[in-house]
Amino acid sequence: MKELRRGGRNIEHNLLPTQATAATMLEFRYVGKNFPGVQALRDVSFSVDTGEVHALVGENGAGKSTLMKIVSGVYTDYHGTLFLEGRPLTLCGPQDARRYGIAIIHQELNLIPELTVAETLFLGREPRTRWGTLDSRRMKREASTVLERVSLPVSPDCPVKRLRVGEQQLVEIARALEQGEHPLRLLILDEPTSALSAAEAERLFEVIGDLKRQGVASIYISHKFDEIFRLADRITVLRDGAYIGTYPTGEMNESALIRLMVGRPLTDLLPPQTANPGEEAMRVEGLSLLTNGTGYGRGLDNISFSLRRGEILGVAGLMGAGRTELLETLFGVYGRGQVRGRIFIAGRKRHIGSPQEAIAAGLAFVTEDRKTQSLISILSVRHNMTLAALKGFLRAGVIQQPAERAAVQEQVERLRIKTPGDAVTVGTLSGGNQQKVALAKCLLTAPSVLLLDEPTRGIDVGAKAEIYRLIHELAEGGAAILLASSEMPEILSLCDRVLVLSHGRLTAELTQAEATQERILEAATLRRATRDAA
Repeated sequence: MKELRRGGRNIEHNLLPTQATAATMLEFRYVGKNFPGVQALRDVSFSVDTGEVHALVGENGAGKSTLMKIVSGVYTDYHGTLFLEGRPLTLCGPQDARRYGIAIIHQELNLIPELTVAETLFLGREPRTRWGTLDSRRMKREASTVLERVSLPVSPDCPVKRLRVGEQQLVEIARALEQGEHPLRLLILDEPTSALSAAEAERLFEVIGDLKRQGVASIYISHKFDEIFRLADRITVLRDGAYIGTYPTGEMNESALIRLMVGRPLTDLLPPQTANPGEEAMRVEGLSLLTNGTGYGRGLDNISFSLRRGEILGVAGLMGAGRTELLETLFGVYGRGQVRGRIFIAGRKRHIGSPQEAIAAGLAFVTEDRKTQSLISILSVRHNMTLAALKGFLRAGVIQQPAERAAVQEQVERLRIKTPGDAVTVGTLSGGNQQKVALAKCLLTAPSVLLLDEPTRGIDVGAKAEIYRLIHELAEGGAAILLASSEMPEILSLCDRVLVLSHGRLTAELTQAEATQERILEAATLRRATRDAA
């Protein structure tokens, strides 16, 4: 194979991008980026065409977000060159990117809760009247137009904090579309459906289709293969910061794509199920969560089940079924006033009224939203990891740093966390490695029961495989695991038994042999015939 040399390294000829054409909107040419101790990108070169939906895939840490931060003006110190419609593109910041018609929708919401929807859409470029005052009437009028464009039926005067997470995500999308005097040319979407319902995702797909017909290019980053194969014209794969290749979507399948992303086939990613349940670790009897202080209305209604050591018990159900509420109730999030029922840990009845009491009882909880509930992004990996178990490292009120560092290093090696060191801020790590830090934080409390809520949300297939391996190792070591997930393959491949919730009630308890997608969905769609008013 013919090879070219650049920067002292061989570059295979078939990995070089084709020459830009009149249809090329954006081109990356030998783009690289270094952080202290980490080379995030190495000589990445490919192009995105006008009116194309171009999927960018790779494991967490592959360099996708870093590359998108370069093209959106967040990172300005990088190697290589960007070209926009054939002309070199130099960005000094995100405002520059907006002036060139480049907008990005981040996976993590970045809104100010106290602002209204209209104020959010025009933040930083508010229209003014002839007297220099804020033109609120124009803001509301134009906000209504763009909200209609994304099929979001909310008032421009509504505060952002009153919107559901999915609605807030659509506001982010509307904000990207509202470019003012700078027409949108390139839209970058980073996991845009992670917080959307199926109906809200469909609205987004319609918007992307409209933009495509208008000639707007889109770079679509997602771990959801069904979305990629539905929307994308071409797929570019990154691995370990390097460009692997660009492929027409019609010539690619899921197995081949996974192999390109992680360097091994799909069959190697899922560990074998080796359930060997032991003694009972937890028993729940008649657990109910009252949604208000009157006793009328229940987030959970009379749920009973048992969980054994070495067992992975799945919790399935549609959005709003009560999966998260079940785990939060067990962990004492709602206190005692709203909770009814009994909880037994290792045969002993426990009164759990707070997360502190839950940890003392031997429970640990990896939450769905690691950014706001599990981790403190500005703290170091070490401080995040030991936060819940800090008492174990205290002597006479002083933290024993050698013991703390040794425990952290053990978890880094055990969970294969990719980090330059334990002193770096956890927010600089990839999503998959952040999730591993959240898991390590729980493991350092030495729990007997581990509660996992969407443990692989927003992470790539390779990182998922690592999390699956860890979950199985923990179960084989005797941990009792209660795992809530909205991903059916995850429930079916990981769990020894499955609890199915619908509207806060337990509608089915299935063994591994009984659990099928059809039976789970059937139980998940059962509606409550009567209401228990007790």
